Amino acid sequence: MLSEELDSKKDYKDGCDTVQMDGSSIDSYPTSSCYADRIYSLTSQEQSEEEGSLEFVEVDPENSNTLEDAHLTPSAEAQQQSSRAEAALPAKFVDLSFCPELGNKRLIFCPEKRSLATRLGHQGRTTHGRFDACQWMANQELGGGCFYWDVDTTHCTGWAVGVAYSSLMRRDRLGRTSSSWCLEWSSGQLGAWHNDLKTSVKHRVPSNVRVILDMAKGKLYFQSLCDNLLELHCFKVSFSHPVRPVFWLYGLTQNTLSFPKH
Repeated sequence: MLSEELDSKKDYKDGCDTVQMDGSSIDSYPTSSCYADRIYSLTSQEQSEEEGSLEFVEVDPENSNTLEDAHLTPSAEAQQQSSRAEAALPAKFVDLSFCPELGNKRLIFCPEKRSLATRLGHQGRTTHGRFDACQWMANQELGGGCFYWDVDTTHCTGWAVGVAYSSLMRRDRLGRTSSSWCLEWSSGQLGAWHNDLKTSVKHRVPSNVRVILDMAKGKLYFQSLCDNLLELHCFKVSFSHPVRPVFWLYGLTQNTLSFPKH
């Protein structure tokens, strides 16, 4: 069930405990990191294995509806101008935290390294954890403000970062429902997903992604920290309830997402 409306005096509510958010400036995170020299494409064999796994009941992105590239993004110059303007937003940094009840047994969160990683060798379904898919919902429930968090994807060959309502079901995958939105890298392609519709993003895979959630304006931004906060995609959403950050990792190989702390 969704939580009650957030108190106006709280920045956000933690699903396990209440977390006080600091007031770090959105410009405080360095943007000097760049793309890693690595192989990003997943082999067709690996994809078939994951799609057929009992642990991962997921729709093949290639078989889902795709929006035309003509509806993608504005020019790079327009994106840069938009991103620089958004960088001045009075957004507050979210110090993400995770509890096992909101994840999947094949994932583990390391607080010291601030990383979310796959655990190989755990097969079959489980009643433990929130999802059948290899994804994890953060504790923080966000509403009534402007927030941001950063994700390092350097050591992950397949990933998705986004938000969803707390009602996201066990069998649901991020971006494949009407209640979730994400930016995803899989099958060697970068795309924005919502309600099982994919919008291709014409950009190489970023090794660091900034997510900006502006609940007041109804916008969800994804920016590349390697390109001076270049806007990769923006969803315009009339949010009806608070949302939580959610992360998906490709689960048949060792993959890690990390969350830089400000």
